[in-house]
Amino acid sequence: MQHIPNKGEHLIRYYGHYSNKARGLRARDTAASETETPTSAPVALDRRRWAALIQHIYQADPLRCPKCGGRMKIIAFIEAHQHEVIRKILEHCGLWHDPPPRAPPRPSPPARAVRVEAAPEPDAGISHEVDPDFLEHLRQEQFDQPDLPWED
Repeated sequence: MQHIPNKGEHLIRYYGHYSNKARGLRARDTAASETETPTSAPVALDRRRWAALIQHIYQADPLRCPKCGGRMKIIAFIEAHQHEVIRKILEHCGLWHDPPPRAPPRPSPPARAVRVEAAPEPDAGISHEVDPDFLEHLRQEQFDQPDLPWED
């Protein structure tokens, strides 16, 4: 059976770009490029590419100030998890609004009163009255039953 590998044999084999040799060569090249001294030219080139892409998509220059038309420069990137930084910037610009306070929880509905009555004692002299409609139902039930042959 070809689809079941022998004990200790790997079933998945990688060729080409995903092979162990190719991955090792890429890792070695990456490590060698990280040890070289970085230049500012690739960073500036990346910034220009970013600005050009935004300008191409939105038809507006992202590095031009909307108020004065002057040239802006990127000084920092803010990540989504930096809540305090975001709050400080928005407070400085007058755009931060505290969320409204949470309303108190609604009271739970009042519990229905459950009346527990003690069963009357049989010799207490209490008479039970039977509903007349129930008696009429019993009487009609007697007349509506057909005579069954085995009840003779």
